Amino acid sequence: MNRLWLLIFILLNVARATPASATEAQNLSCKKYVQSFYDWYMAKCEDTKTEDPSLLVFKNKSFAFSKELETKLKEDDSVAALFPGEIVGLDFDPFLNAQDVATKYTVEKITNTAEKFRADVFNVYNGTKSSKPVVIPELIFQNGKWVFVNFIYPGASRAENQNLLSTLDQIKKNRPPLPKGKTGSSKGAAK
Repeated sequence: MNRLWLLIFILLNVARATPASATEAQNLSCKKYVQSFYDWYMAKCEDTKTEDPSLLVFKNKSFAFSKELETKLKEDDSVAALFPGEIVGLDFDPFLNAQDVATKYTVEKITNTAEKFRADVFNVYNGTKSSKPVVIPELIFQNGKWVFVNFIYPGASRAENQNLLSTLDQIKKNRPPLPKGKTGSSKGAAK
C-alpha cells in the first residue's frame, strides 16, 4: 500500500512540473527565435553594400510577421514613396526603435502574457549594454512557428507611440492627402 501512495505522489509531482517545463521550453524557443532575427538583421545593418535592412525584412522574412503588421508596414513604405523628400511615414527603424544602430542587440528575458510572448531586447554600444530594454517584440506561436505581431517601445512619451501598430495608425491618421490617383497600397517592401 505504501508503494501505491509513493507512486501516486510521484506522478502528481511530475504532472505539476510538466507545464512549467513546457512554458520554459516555449520561452527558450521564443528567445532563440528573436535573437536569431536580431543577429540576421544586424548582419544586414553592418553590410553597407545592401539596401536598407528594414526593406530586406519583407523580401527575406515576411513569414515572420503577422499579416496585419506586414500590411501596415508595406502601406507606410508605399505612401512614403509618394512623397519624396518629405517625412510622412516612419522616420526610425521600427525593429530597433532607433535611428542609429547599436553594435549589438541581445534578448534577455521572455514574458508570457496569455497567448502572446514578449522579448526584452537590449542594445550594446561599445561593450556597454543598455540598462533597460530598448524594444520589446511581441510574438505569438502560430501554425508551428513564431510570428511577430507588434513591437513595444518602452519609454515612449506619447500613448500613440508606445508600439509599432499604434504608431503606424497615428501616422496614417496624420498624413497629408495622397496625390490624385494614388492609393498608397502597393506590394512594395516596408520601410
